[in-house]
Amino acid sequence: MINLASSSVSDLFTIPVAEWTVINKRVGQVLATTNIKDYISSLLAGYPNLLSSCEQWQSSTFSGLILHSKVLSDYAAQAISNFNGLNEQVKQEIQSGSQNVSDSLKQEIIHLLQKLSTDTAPIAAQSNQLSTTVLNFLNFNVTVDAQMASYKGTLDTFWEPLGNNINELETAAGHVTGTWSAITDDLNFVLTQPIIVTIPFLQSLNIDGAILSWQNIQKESIGFPALTAGQQQYWTNPF
Repeated sequence: MINLASSSVSDLFTIPVAEWTVINKRVGQVLATTNIKDYISSLLAGYPNLLSSCEQWQSSTFSGLILHSKVLSDYAAQAISNFNGLNEQVKQEIQSGSQNVSDSLKQEIIHLLQKLSTDTAPIAAQSNQLSTTVLNFLNFNVTVDAQMASYKGTLDTFWEPLGNNINELETAAGHVTGTWSAITDDLNFVLTQPIIVTIPFLQSLNIDGAILSWQNIQKESIGFPALTAGQQQYWTNPF
């Protein structure tokens, strides 16, 4: 079966607001230590990377996630629009009992698969870049939390470890990169060889399932800006 879509690509936008609050408070807590960064760096080797990652989170990562949620929502809406009409044609072709696919439907299938591939490539690259940045941010936090634990009793605690609070975000970011890779690989595989449109090929597209996934993606991503409204306050008021 060809993987045209999966709602996993919007997993980052389904994280509960409480988790985002924990993350953004951590960013604020780290940024609040900037004036003693040399002292902390002398004790915690991972701190400079963490500070840089938090500064990046404040300047571009979080806003990038919000902007990407709109792009992803628009992408899903376009895919739904493109494939809804095609889906009806495919169903009629299959239900007719004919083993031959009309030339017009063959051309429409190939055209829309090519368009989907063209539309998917840049959004997958942007999404993977954001997910990688999020994963790096989380890893820097884990590293510094572990280093702080080794100084317990001799170093003042600047913040509480994130602990299990990062698991959901980490899992979601991993899902996003893996799922986009699967989708782009499937589309590239199909389009780099002659496409023979047959009834079994039409069935393998599972357009019904793809449309359902795009509908879920649209619903989850379009609500992200409202879900996270006001989170930036924690960068200056994390305590």
